[in-house]
Amino acid sequence: MPKLSTQKISKRMVDGLSKHGDPCVVWDRDLPGFGVRFYPSGRITYVVQSRGPSGSRRVTLGKHGVITPYQARKRAAVVIGRIKAGEVLPSRRP
Repeated sequence: MPKLSTQKISKRMVDGLSKHGDPCVVWDRDLPGFGVRFYPSGRITYVVQSRGPSGSRRVTLGKHGVITPYQARKRAAVVIGRIKAGEVLPSRRP
């Protein structure tokens, strides 16, 4: 089971995740539902988890390096709004 923590997601913080060997999910303290997931393979992805009328939904926003934390945060705000509005969103895999 991955470890969970909460802090401000920034480029410096995400780059520091690569030094850890354990899988973890770090949730942003400023935008609830926005997070970054680190895999033991070294892959880092941005994720959103929110609850809408049809239940809880987790969506992958993109892979670190392809999009920046700033871009992921902007996408997360849009996706969270769409989930809360009840839109059906496909889960994306990076």
